[in-house]
Amino acid sequence: MVCPREARAYHLTMKKRPVIHLTSLGCAKNLIDSERLLARLARAGAIVGAPPEEADVLIVNTCGFIAPAKQESIEAVLELARYKEADPSKRLIVMGCLAQRYGPELREGIPEADAVFGLNQDDAIVAACGLRPVPETGRLLLTPPHTAYLKISEGCSNGCTYCTIPLIRGPYRSRPPEEIVREAQELATSGVKELVVIAQDTTLYGTDLPSNVRIHDLLARLAEIAGIRWLRLLYTHPAHFPSGLIAAYRTIPKLVPYVDLPLQHLDDDILRRMGRRMTQATALELVARLRASVPGIAIRTTFIVDSPARPAPSSTSSSALCGSFDSSTWASFPIRPRRGPRQR
Repeated sequence: MVCPREARAYHLTMKKRPVIHLTSLGCAKNLIDSERLLARLARAGAIVGAPPEEADVLIVNTCGFIAPAKQESIEAVLELARYKEADPSKRLIVMGCLAQRYGPELREGIPEADAVFGLNQDDAIVAACGLRPVPETGRLLLTPPHTAYLKISEGCSNGCTYCTIPLIRGPYRSRPPEEIVREAQELATSGVKELVVIAQDTTLYGTDLPSNVRIHDLLARLAEIAGIRWLRLLYTHPAHFPSGLIAAYRTIPKLVPYVDLPLQHLDDDILRRMGRRMTQATALELVARLRASVPGIAIRTTFIVDSPARPAPSSTSSSALCGSFDSSTWASFPIRPRRGPRQR
């Protein structure tokens, strides 16, 4: 006897080309995971990019970083479940960060999902779509054709007390520079002009590699690629912003004078409790060095306006400091307590 889920899987294997809909949520790093999966599905024989009403398989790549992101992910899954309710032959697959951390809870709480996969399970997802797994084969870009994200590492080892990323994606792991350059060359060949370099912490790049390659060395190699006109660096960390990177803004013409520098707070006690390994003085000194070394540089930063460590009075002092902080753009976010981080 064949159960309904097995029958659906058998139905898909008998079709020449299953039709796939994928909803990608969360950050740019998650978007790259979606792009890689779509490329593998297409190479395996699927038709990708269909609206949900026309798809055989409905996939949600979830985000599990903060409570609103988790809620958005669950709502997206339930929204696609309505299409499956109307057509029970469809399959519903949940993947990504929320599935990585809360897989058992999702399987129990959302019975409409046929399968729940955590991170780095593309082969299993391809198989669940009724296809034979194939080797990784680049990316199917979801960004405008002139720009693409380039992920240079996985995970994070900073251990900020408010952050769940190490619990979800593991410790920091730099990709080999040769692998990154090869991917960048492929993107340039496809017509990409701007590479947006990302990681959980781009300034930490290479510190776990046996070579002496650091982020500024990698940027110099990327700048040599024909066809690439701009390099944009995101997700830096003020506690270990290397002098070589400051110099790179002067010596690499393709590196746009823009830096994403999340400070998160400017109260020394809160910074200590956050595990940020910096002080107000060192943060403002870094900003001053950047502005002195790279005139006109655009600095984007973020602040957590409430603290996981103590309540509102610190927010007032931080707001006053933020008002005196000379940044091109800054954004503020409330702290959202959650299970896991060591909030002190």
